[in-house]
Amino acid sequence: MQAFTIRETSDLERVAARFWPTLDERSLGGWRIRFAKGVTRRANSVLALASPGCDVDIAIERAQQMYSARGLPTYFQMTQASLPRSLDTRLAERGYAKEMRVYVEVSELRPISHVESDVRILIEDAPTDMWIDCYTRGGGYSDHQMQVRLDIISRCRESKCMATAFFGDQAVGIGLGVTDGQWLGLFSIITLPGYRRRGVAESVSSNLAAWAQSKGATHAFLQVETDNMPARALYDGMGFEIAYEYWYRLLQTI
Repeated sequence: MQAFTIRETSDLERVAARFWPTLDERSLGGWRIRFAKGVTRRANSVLALASPGCDVDIAIERAQQMYSARGLPTYFQMTQASLPRSLDTRLAERGYAKEMRVYVEVSELRPISHVESDVRILIEDAPTDMWIDCYTRGGGYSDHQMQVRLDIISRCRESKCMATAFFGDQAVGIGLGVTDGQWLGLFSIITLPGYRRRGVAESVSSNLAAWAQSKGATHAFLQVETDNMPARALYDGMGFEIAYEYWYRLLQTI
């Protein structure tokens, strides 16, 4: 698969923003200033896929003021499609550090929807107590962090599916699938410690893929940090390929 073009990158980032929405959002020209009580960088960062409609330095200052007013750090989520094209360089010059590089990987659904496994998967259309408990423990999240994540999921208006993986009666992993049109977004694929490398993530992803195919989806995407080698190896083995990269710029404060 060839790397995504700038247009393809922009289009998929808009899809991803719908699939993992923020809790509150303000517009600055074409920039989307996103707020979610500081939980997840994606939901608390500037998405700059169109012109801010003013001088870039003025726009950066305004974004900083908006985040500062809420007691939040100023993050920009950057891709090759970010506008203006000079934005990443300008942010670096203003003291924004580059952090958390992430690959967006894509795959056709057919290859990943037929993974053989002994793991039992329960599919639900809403979070269950068991799914939430497994998500919380597997991710190591506080009650506040988990509640914000659930609020984000509830704000998503596209079709959603929650998968819970079991060994016997023990819930050992979870995943979230969101679909609309051709795309399935795979989010929060989590396996509890002690059950990793036993086919849990593959089974969760496979069942979410089969669900999305029944909704008419043809392709899947997911996001994986570039230094998460176990996860990258897992998804490489399932047929995912790198489409593009995004990263964050964080304003350094003294």
